[in-house]
Amino acid sequence: MRTGTGRMGTAARLGTGQQPANFGGVGLNTAVAVADRPVTRQGMGGMRVKTAGPGRQVQDVSFFHGLLRKRVADLVAELGRMRTEMGERSKNKATQQTLSRRYEDLIGEVRGLEGTLADYNLAQDKARAGVDPVEIAAFGASLRRRNADESRAIDRIFLDRQDIERGVERLEAQTQEVRAAERARLDTLPAGQRAEFAALLERNEASSKKVDAARAELAKLNARISEHEAALQEDVYREECALLERKLELTNAAVEEAEAELAAGGSPDDSRARLLAKVRTDNERTKALTAALAEHTDERNRLTRLAAELDRDIAERERGGGQEAKYDELFRRDEEMTQFIDRYPEMRSKEEAEQARARETIVALLEHISGGLAREHSMPSQAEHKELSEELQDKEQELAASRYTEEHLQAELARRRGEFEKVTRIDSDVTAETSTLQERIRVMRAEMEVFEDVDRVRTAAEKTMAELEARRNAYKRRRDGARQQLRAMATEYQRKQSMLDSHEVEASLRRLEDKLRSKEAQVQAAKEFVAVKGRHTEFRNLRRRALELTEELNDRIKELASRVVPVAAAMG
Repeated sequence: MRTGTGRMGTAARLGTGQQPANFGGVGLNTAVAVADRPVTRQGMGGMRVKTAGPGRQVQDVSFFHGLLRKRVADLVAELGRMRTEMGERSKNKATQQTLSRRYEDLIGEVRGLEGTLADYNLAQDKARAGVDPVEIAAFGASLRRRNADESRAIDRIFLDRQDIERGVERLEAQTQEVRAAERARLDTLPAGQRAEFAALLERNEASSKKVDAARAELAKLNARISEHEAALQEDVYREECALLERKLELTNAAVEEAEAELAAGGSPDDSRARLLAKVRTDNERTKALTAALAEHTDERNRLTRLAAELDRDIAERERGGGQEAKYDELFRRDEEMTQFIDRYPEMRSKEEAEQARARETIVALLEHISGGLAREHSMPSQAEHKELSEELQDKEQELAASRYTEEHLQAELARRRGEFEKVTRIDSDVTAETSTLQERIRVMRAEMEVFEDVDRVRTAAEKTMAELEARRNAYKRRRDGARQQLRAMATEYQRKQSMLDSHEVEASLRRLEDKLRSKEAQVQAAKEFVAVKGRHTEFRNLRRRALELTEELNDRIKELASRVVPVAAAMG
């Protein structure tokens, strides 16, 4: 047997499909650790194969010229593409305008057809609802008449407006003529009269301004007065406060009088005499106050009338009232002055009497004061004062009871009055109800007289039934006729609908609508595409950057050329 060598045999044949392939080998059967592999000079990547050449070692002017040419070619290509897109956009815009005009025309035509279809639908609804065509025609005629009436009314208003405008122009012309005549007359007057007239005009204008200012101030004051009056009316505690203050004053006065009576002392007859004197004094004061109130009321009314007269005088002066009104006003004032002069003696005597009463009151008060001063030295003892105080308390209790009784009686009187008013209203209601019932009785009696004649009622009922039967038959005939007309109109409508569906215009409209929808979709897509491309192809920044890069490269080339020329000269 021949011994084997270290060389692997090569005579072994490859396996075929008849037997499994043997993938065994030294490499697959040997456990190799990559970490134990020795590192060569080329490293883990192995030996590197050289390229075709060393490449460009120096980037000279030709390199940058080529780079610029490439960039310029790219810019030219991009500009050409953008010009193409702009041309397409212009074509799309022109197409869009054409389609928009066509769309407007078609929309107008479609609206007209929609109006016709609405008329047909309305007619169909009316026919379905069983409305008589005669009623529809009458309704249309009424609408036409109403439209005609409104048109005539509008024309009449326009003519009236023209008449009013012409009247205004005529009045303005007359005003100008009057002013021209006034100026002409003023020119004929002497210089002094013209100056006086100008001064009067200025005074009139100043007076008018003052009157306007006074009216404005009066309006403001009236507004403020109204506001304050409203605020006072809204104040619910004002009346209560005034009433309490008045009660307090009366109570204080009563206490003072009681103290004065206690201080005066005396017998019951003296007290009764003082009370009677006080009552007489109060009555006289009440009469005097009533007379003074009447006089003040008359004076206020006179001033109110005078203010109204002044307002009327101012208004007439502004309106340029006639001389007759002024004469009447002067005559009325003369009559008032005459009446005042005639009543002067009576008024004088009344005033003198008032002064005399005032003097007597003053004298009585002085006497009362002097008596009080004289009684200061004869004051009652403490026991008498206590007794009088208890008597005063008893009197006050009696007075309170009397006041309570009076208030109770007043409330009872108010309640009785309310009941009386209710009874009065009930009486009026009963009277009205009685008159209503009497009217109904009269009507029923008249109906009873009619119903007493049974034959006549039966005849009228039969006549009414015959009329109603005739009307029902007529309505039935109208219903049958309307149904026949409805069927005929429905058939005609179906025929018109089928004609409309099969008509070339309808088909062309549908095709145009579909085409218009597709065109609108295309236009919208084109708009979106243009917007997207516009955002993507923002060439201004790119152009600016290219120009900046070109300038920078040009500067570097110049600098490099300035460096190369001295070196070449030195080498030469």
